Amino acid sequence: MIEEIIYWKGIFIMGKQKEYSVPAIERAITILDTLTKRNLTSNKIHQELGIPKTSAFVILNTLEKHHLIEQKKDNTYKLGHRTFQWGMHFYNEIDLVRISRPFIEQLVENTPYTGHLAILTDNLPVYIDKVEGNGFVRFATSIGQQLPLHSSGVGKVLGVSLDEPSILAAIYRYRDTTDDAEEKFRQFKEDVTFIQKNGYSVEDEEMEDGIRCLAVPIYGPNEEILAAISITAISKDLPIVSFSNWAMKAKKAALEISKKLGYLKSDD
Repeated sequence: MIEEIIYWKGIFIMGKQKEYSVPAIERAITILDTLTKRNLTSNKIHQELGIPKTSAFVILNTLEKHHLIEQKKDNTYKLGHRTFQWGMHFYNEIDLVRISRPFIEQLVENTPYTGHLAILTDNLPVYIDKVEGNGFVRFATSIGQQLPLHSSGVGKVLGVSLDEPSILAAIYRYRDTTDDAEEKFRQFKEDVTFIQKNGYSVEDEEMEDGIRCLAVPIYGPNEEILAAISITAISKDLPIVSFSNWAMKAKKAALEISKKLGYLKSDD
């Protein structure tokens, strides 16, 4: 899949998705998939996978250059250490739910709040876990749900490290009009400044009237933002005067999660 490119305000923005395929990438993926099962020489890759010798040679050299594969003394190829790094990143995302859930449960216990855990996928936030508190209100959110970057609490936190074209592209996908995107981008930059100063974001009835959300970042070993946790409530249950107190509690929970994921700092 590839997205239609739209030029707006001096920046190329991705629009609607189209089907697309790159033969060299397809072949590289086939090689990597095969090497997960057994090691092969370049000749065997050519014979068994039906990849022309010249193409196989170029692809293998490129994969080896980027440490995705390694050549052994017997001239067979095996997966390289970079695939392990990728695998661990994927594993950490899965393990993230198991590690985070107890802290989110504790955060919303005996409250009318709903806790969410979100990650960034294709520059948009996606919920990967949800924990209900004890309130009567049940929010119609779900695991796997995608949200706007610019108007959701978790989106604002996760979007802090994105570059300008990526932010604009994400906003464009949820825009009302093209002109509307410029105002939303300006507001998003203000939200980022607030997050950098205070360590949390606020979604104050931006997505739905009467609903508020407060979100904080979860950090990884390299101090990168890996995910975000949030509490969501009807506005009367999360008044503005309580933001600072609940932000402190949420940041404490997020810090404990971060530490378990390899984050070494004692505070943000």
